[in-house]
Amino acid sequence: MVALGVSDRLGLRYTRQPMKAVGFRTAKRVKGWVRLMWIDWVAGLHLVLVNVGAGGPFLVAAMEAVPRTESVHVASWARCLLWLSLAGLLLGSVLGLLVGWHLWPHGLGTIVRCMPSKIQFGVWEWVFSVVCLVVQLVWWYRAPEATVWVRWVRAAVGVVGSTNLLYHFPVLFAVITELMHGGIAGGEVISASEFRRLLVTSSAGPRALHAAVASLGIGASALMMVAAWPTRRIAPYWIRWAAMWIAATTLGQWLIGFWVTTSLPPAAGRRLLGGSPLLLAVFVVCVLLALVITQLAARLCLNDPDRRVALLTAALVVLLAILMTWVSRQTMAPIRLPSESANHWGLRYPPAVMVKGAFHE
Repeated sequence: MVALGVSDRLGLRYTRQPMKAVGFRTAKRVKGWVRLMWIDWVAGLHLVLVNVGAGGPFLVAAMEAVPRTESVHVASWARCLLWLSLAGLLLGSVLGLLVGWHLWPHGLGTIVRCMPSKIQFGVWEWVFSVVCLVVQLVWWYRAPEATVWVRWVRAAVGVVGSTNLLYHFPVLFAVITELMHGGIAGGEVISASEFRRLLVTSSAGPRALHAAVASLGIGASALMMVAAWPTRRIAPYWIRWAAMWIAATTLGQWLIGFWVTTSLPPAAGRRLLGGSPLLLAVFVVCVLLALVITQLAARLCLNDPDRRVALLTAALVVLLAILMTWVSRQTMAPIRLPSESANHWGLRYPPAVMVKGAFHE
């Protein structure tokens, strides 16, 4: 047609530029997906690391009740898990700051300015928990075989440091996510009574509990991974012990997860259960992974531990945590239309105007 000049007479243009334009748009779309996905992976890795840091000291406190025998070596395993917890908490906090830096111009900065006292208090809570973790670690080096009352005091230090993280940060970030999802644009400082009301009347409470319980399972998976590492001698007792915690937390997450699903805001519920086919598919995969993890953990508890099964169980727990982080971020992403989110929770703020560049479905 080009050679005969037919395309010119018909008003058509035969060039290869449209194909190049299509390829450019496809490459740009793929690049955009990669740019969005990297922050999801970083957020998932951040959650895994800080959960090890928050749940590890609590599990070490529970180790105080383990019988002291030559084959168990409680002190060495307690110190190992505490070192993992300290490294996870520090590295996870750095990744959390990176995620916060990325989200700051997309609505996070506006919400944080509404609760300055909560943020300042959270910094001191983090420092206090790190001090408790270090004290617990040094104590295990100084007095591995302590008396009963010393064990109780040392366990109390671990429980206080762990729960200090688990009741403050999951609650704080669950409320922040709730406000970002509802599109609260900012205004007056959020009072303590409004903060508590939002925690009780929204999905922030169930999601905070979900994150706190998950930290115990992820901390146990870190211990199981070390106990079954190929270059180390297998530790059957600690594999069973960690599998018990993984099974218990996974079973508990079924009930808590149902509570979270039924308490989601209307827009988030529609988005999760049919608004996005990809999101629904990943959510179903997470449910199936939880079933598999429960079965594998029960197998490790009831039978002689197998190294490969233990490593697979720990890896699936980490994978489940990362995928659920992605599902949660996509489900609770800010609502696109301001009319859908105008003062959804009845706070004393004007109807929201979404920040340019915020999350979109």
